[in-house]
Amino acid sequence: MEFQMNPIIISQRERRPYYLIFLFAAALYLNTAGNGYALDDGAVLTQAKYGLKNVPALLSSDLFAPVYGQPLDIGIRWRPFTLLFSAAEFQFFGNSPFTGHLINIILYGLCGCALLKLLVVLLPEISLVAFITSLIFVAHPIHTEVVANIKSRDELFSFLFLILSVIFLIRFISLKYKRDLLWGCALYLLALFSKENGIAFIATVPLLIFCFTDKSWKQSILLTLPYLAITLFYLAIRASVFHGLIIGDVNKDILENQFYGIPFLQKMANVSHVLGKYLWLLIFPHPLSFEYSYNQIPLIRWADLRAIVPAVFYSGLFAFAVNHIRSNKKNVSSPSASTVKNPTIKIKLTLAFCILFYLITISIVSNAFFNIGTPMAERFLFMPSLGFCLAIAILLLLILKIKSWGEIHLLPSLYIPLGLLLVAFSFKTIERNKDWKDNITLFSHDAQISNNSAKIHYYYGGELLEACKQIPVDNPAKRTELENALNEERKAIAIYPKFYVAYHTIGLIYDELHLTDSAVYYFNKVIEMEPRYAEPYGKLGLIYGKIKNDPDQAIYYYKKGLELKPNNALWGLQLGVVYGMKGRYKDAIRIFEHVKEMDAEKINECNLNIGTSYFFLENYSEALKYFQLLLQADPQNSVVIKKIGEAYQAMGDSLKANEYFSRISR
Repeated sequence: MEFQMNPIIISQRERRPYYLIFLFAAALYLNTAGNGYALDDGAVLTQAKYGLKNVPALLSSDLFAPVYGQPLDIGIRWRPFTLLFSAAEFQFFGNSPFTGHLINIILYGLCGCALLKLLVVLLPEISLVAFITSLIFVAHPIHTEVVANIKSRDELFSFLFLILSVIFLIRFISLKYKRDLLWGCALYLLALFSKENGIAFIATVPLLIFCFTDKSWKQSILLTLPYLAITLFYLAIRASVFHGLIIGDVNKDILENQFYGIPFLQKMANVSHVLGKYLWLLIFPHPLSFEYSYNQIPLIRWADLRAIVPAVFYSGLFAFAVNHIRSNKKNVSSPSASTVKNPTIKIKLTLAFCILFYLITISIVSNAFFNIGTPMAERFLFMPSLGFCLAIAILLLLILKIKSWGEIHLLPSLYIPLGLLLVAFSFKTIERNKDWKDNITLFSHDAQISNNSAKIHYYYGGELLEACKQIPVDNPAKRTELENALNEERKAIAIYPKFYVAYHTIGLIYDELHLTDSAVYYFNKVIEMEPRYAEPYGKLGLIYGKIKNDPDQAIYYYKKGLELKPNNALWGLQLGVVYGMKGRYKDAIRIFEHVKEMDAEKINECNLNIGTSYFFLENYSEALKYFQLLLQADPQNSVVIKKIGEAYQAMGDSLKANEYFSRISR
């Protein structure tokens, strides 16, 4: 039996289902267009806001480099295509969340269309399954995090490129056009450059070829070799950029890497537990949360049924799939088999494929092979959910005993069950989109869902603090909201007592409440817990320099902070001011000159302080040089004009001094 695929070009008559899928996907997420930025969007935008001015830097940056600081050799989230796309978006549209959300909506609609095309190509005998699968896939609420969170377009790009890549690969197998293989490999490389979890997809390629073409296992593996070569090429580039091949999260902080350091068998018990939760969310996607880190899913052992039941169930699924692939592949490959007249064989084979596709794609994000930095996340189900949705579509048609599987035509018997499922999923999706409006909305909602997560309370408290800074001091609501923020941070440290950044936020809240001694206590507590964390040093320097009028202590803390973050221009500027308070003008000048090299935006402020320092050193000619530079930048600056007049006056040139003083009066 020779395999032949449907053409890639879609006729006018065949386009209607694709239009429907795209419009359905767009309609479901239309209410995200009015949302702002949320969660990780800021991390990506911090780099992308420079546009395409520095492409080499974007190509060699971790997506979350601004979160961890530069230089960054982590490379866990090296996604150059996604970052370049976001930079181009900022270059042409600026700071526009509407544009970002609109792009995600379009990408999601394209993902649905590409999925429909792939399934129609693979399942021409049961194309009704392809259409129903695509409907269920675009409606499933588990995808809200990927579509509603602009940053998660890395998942959308990866999925879209992977699906298109397979379409071209299948076309190559059928028509033997080498250009199709080249297109397939190029698209696969783009998928990897979009997000690294596309690597797991390579394991599904020989399985897909084996199940849906007339190729043997050996032939299927050989056809996958170009993809393996692309994978090795990608890994080589990645290793070159980040000075080594880094796979998995090596962070020893359990907040970022909950499974770090626990025995392997116990880790696998928790992996099994999480896999069970994943499957349940696919079946019943409620409630949904963006945060499942420590200690939302407490560690368990193998004696717990929550570990045993999923392990047994997944093992059963695996055994079922392997058995059905072996038996049904023989039948579908036999010369007498006719899957057009009797699609039963193809249905069973497809069902087995669904299971193995799900198991393979979920494996890379399960923490089973390496730690990924979080025990669980809904976005990790984006690709695996394809296997689930395909299986549901098949089971739905089997339960309803639908006989006509070969045409994309919804029979009346499908209206109620499929309609109820799509309505339920759609309602949940549209409602969940509202939670992604902004950080305050998202954190306040999900803090109730993931009440045992230390990080979500920390996020929420920090966001409330930022919002309070915009409220006038005399507004009673300011204190109330600050107390709410304090309460959230206290919940965070109650869950994880070593959560030093939460203690730091408590210090910031007390500082905002003008309870200086309490703020100092918590900042010192942070230093005691984690001396390498720089932020509290800067805050203590400011408090001692500006509020407590203790320049010696301020200098101590600023210098400690700058040892850890030597390029912090703000701290350098403030240290220079404190040196001036102490009368150490030469030290102040040295610091201000260094700050000018670090941050061009602070040049004028530094020049003013340098000129003032020279003035107090009675080096008036040098002071005048810096004041004149400032006057060139702003000829109407009355402060600078006055200082120039004072410098001439100190030099005994009353004529020049009066000339500048008179300019102020005019």
